[in-house]
Amino acid sequence: MKHALPGILRQLALLLALCLVLGGGLALHRGEPSVLGAWLLGLGAAAVCIWTMVYRTWRSASLSVGAAKAQMLWGLILRLFVIGAAFFFAARGGRAALLLAVGGFLSFYAAALALFVRSALKISEDETAPAASEK
Repeated sequence: MKHALPGILRQLALLLALCLVLGGGLALHRGEPSVLGAWLLGLGAAAVCIWTMVYRTWRSASLSVGAAKAQMLWGLILRLFVIGAAFFFAARGGRAALLLAVGGFLSFYAAALALFVRSALKISEDETAPAASEK
């Protein structure tokens, strides 16, 4: 996990920038720059949730099973709190703001999870490649 983390974090930063540019460009193209705050709120909530998940997983790798379970439970509670707070504040801005915050959240969260799956498959493929070449 520790050897793959720097590459994944770099890709996550690029992915966040891409989501920010696409959402901001769409808002400016539609002539609605005022809704950009809701998009940023959703992206920020997703970034915090993803970072919390990555950090808790990385940290729990060196812990005992009981401590790792507690670490992951604490991370889940923190992520749910961040999501609830972000959507609560977005809902105070109206239905459109809430939908944009949810859209920003889901766009980055789904893309980040797809990146994690791709990275895990690539790491798994790299680990099995020497065994296949020995045959």
